[in-house]
Amino acid sequence: MRDQVRRLLIFATFVLAVTVQARVISYAPYTDRTAYPAHQSRMNGHFLLLEAVPFSTFAPVPAATYGQLVLYDFEGAEEPRVVFPQDGSNAIITAAALRETDGGTPMLFVQASKSGQNGYVSWLSVDGGSTWKTVDVPTTLPIPQLGVTGADNGGPFASYRYSQVRIGSADFPFVVTSGGAVYAIAANGTAKKLYEQTPGLAPSVMLAGRDRAGTQFLLRTNSQLISVDLNGATKTILSSFISQQPSFEGFITADGSAYIDERATNSQNGKLWYVRAGIKAELFSIRWTDNTTPTVFAVPTADYSGAWIIERGGGRPTTLYLHTAANDLQKMWDDITAPDVEALHAGSSGNKVLVQVHRPRPAVDQRIFKDPALAVWHVGDPAPRTYDELFMNEQWNKGFIHVDVEKIEAGEPFVFDSGAAPTGGGGGVIISPPTSGGGDVLQEWGVVRASLKQRLVLPTVGRTHGAFGSDWVSDVIIQNPLDSVQKINLRYVPSGDGIIATEAKELTITLGASEIRLISDIVGSLFQIESGI
Repeated sequence: MRDQVRRLLIFATFVLAVTVQARVISYAPYTDRTAYPAHQSRMNGHFLLLEAVPFSTFAPVPAATYGQLVLYDFEGAEEPRVVFPQDGSNAIITAAALRETDGGTPMLFVQASKSGQNGYVSWLSVDGGSTWKTVDVPTTLPIPQLGVTGADNGGPFASYRYSQVRIGSADFPFVVTSGGAVYAIAANGTAKKLYEQTPGLAPSVMLAGRDRAGTQFLLRTNSQLISVDLNGATKTILSSFISQQPSFEGFITADGSAYIDERATNSQNGKLWYVRAGIKAELFSIRWTDNTTPTVFAVPTADYSGAWIIERGGGRPTTLYLHTAANDLQKMWDDITAPDVEALHAGSSGNKVLVQVHRPRPAVDQRIFKDPALAVWHVGDPAPRTYDELFMNEQWNKGFIHVDVEKIEAGEPFVFDSGAAPTGGGGGVIISPPTSGGGDVLQEWGVVRASLKQRLVLPTVGRTHGAFGSDWVSDVIIQNPLDSVQKINLRYVPSGDGIIATEAKELTITLGASEIRLISDIVGSLFQIESGI
């Protein structure tokens, strides 16, 4: 036995936490460019981003939309690739959407103006961007979607609020508005006109939502809010507005009812309506504390039978409601700490809701923990006590791009966009990342991948002989700061050339609530390895 033992002490908090603020979640960025998400389901296996490049030439749309569309595989089985323009150039892109087939193949819709083109052209790909065909949609005005949709309050789709591209059915994967008319884009590239406004009027037709199947769509006309299906059949939802030409966002339920968020033009006032069998009921009055922050918002339940509704602000507790046709308005919880809930995401089981809150930053910010913050709430429980926080500089258009509420607690990664605001003036738009992207030590922006189940890597632990007759071993202290039992999976991977996964050793230990455990000589005592690093 050697007469000297040197010990390397490593402290591991397997759930990085503070009792009140909960954890800070680490993440990895996808791109070093400013990116805007396409309109797409948050449950897709792929996601589509416009990755912007600096652009100082006059642009006819008020958005930073100059760049390339990049397709990502959420599972990472496929490398990210530029799908538009295919020649590697850049284009002014006003709208982009992705719908996956049942087999997982991405179908893509794009409206863009490429170099040498006059006006805007609509494009469709049904093979993940490998090939494209033009779509005969009028281009009197560009279709607004990228970078100009409203604040993301959750629900099943990314970049959805006020978007004039919506996801449709398998036969008609996209529905768009252009030039005062509504078109269903078929999988073969043809466009079917579903609705056209009265001739002679300025274009005012706008999409405002859809049903769960993507076969019925909410549509604002000059004087009404109607629904239109993929056969062109219409039904009146609201026959009068708060004011002329308001903004609408909503959804159609499984029984044909509708929830409608109506905001008066150039006003901070609005209403949340519920319309059933032709009878409308005002559920809440809404005020916007700024252009992107309503005091009340609603998202569909997973089966579209009703709505999850948040009421916040005004110096009152934050309240979560469930509204259905069968049970009317049910209060689920009050939170007297008044968290600024900014988005809700319903789990497919109907028993979970992912709650996203915003924590405002003080003018002089000395805190370690930054916004936004997340908690999974289970139906029947009180309001969440703690929220896990992302260290990000969020913008008004932040939101999830991919998230599965049923799997997020178990550790499935999610994709979150901190949002981006176009800069520039006089019609010119100039975009550059806040810093240098993925090379930053402290990147607080961009589209990132993260998980509620954190993996902590200790770069080196060992049990080995040293100089002058010494032995070196590693002691590890593990802390569980939660008030519940945790199972911790430990994996030892040996160093050296030619290491394969089967040579790694794995085991699981259980930590009691608030337990701090010292594991002396972890390589020898726990993994039963005589010598190794």
